[in-house]
Amino acid sequence: MVSKPYQSINKNSEYLGLKENGKKIWGSSWMLISFEESQSSISKFGISISRKVGNAVIRNKVKRWCRAETRDFLLENPSLKINFTVFIKPMSPDFYKKMVFDTFQRAFGNGKKQLLKLTKKQ
Repeated sequence: MVSKPYQSINKNSEYLGLKENGKKIWGSSWMLISFEESQSSISKFGISISRKVGNAVIRNKVKRWCRAETRDFLLENPSLKINFTVFIKPMSPDFYKKMVFDTFQRAFGNGKKQLLKLTKKQ
């Protein structure tokens, strides 16, 4: 098992700071990625998902997918040191229930491409 290449964001103030002051990328209409350059030597990552998004099983599935994609992304880009949060927006009642991993990967992939473009410019 590979160790995770990031630390988890645990404080509410860090989530709010990223949401208010970070640069924002929409991976899709339901996924917002907010980020800023990390001051530390390791990236920090968090997921914010509303209780309005399906039931606990659905929310946990989406969080698991998000962690897996983030781990792969940061392992592919080890020099990238950022703090970022993925915000999952509530949609129609069956939207996430019917979602498959490919749909999630496509949305997260769009966000990753934009994120790499913006971090390379800086």
